[in-house]
Amino acid sequence: MNHGQHQTPQEIAKRRHELWMKGWMKKKEMEDFLCISAHERAKVWNLLEKQIEDEGKRSMDGKMLTSRVMKYAGLTEKRIVSDYERLVAN
Repeated sequence: MNHGQHQTPQEIAKRRHELWMKGWMKKKEMEDFLCISAHERAKVWNLLEKQIEDEGKRSMDGKMLTSRVMKYAGLTEKRIVSDYERLVAN
């Protein structure tokens, strides 16, 4: 698996769909999902962890809900599914 910005559109669509179906991701998986570097991911992860804390919720010990990352990235379920169907499933 290519990490960060070196993924093809098909790889991105497939990986996003897999993580959406799973419902959560680890830190390294966030890099694939958002197509960002480890350095950028650390910033995003910390920001989202702070949001979770501010909401009075508990973090998931090194895991993040895919829905929270999708919201941060402006991605919808419809977009992830349509990208997957258009680029991978045919």
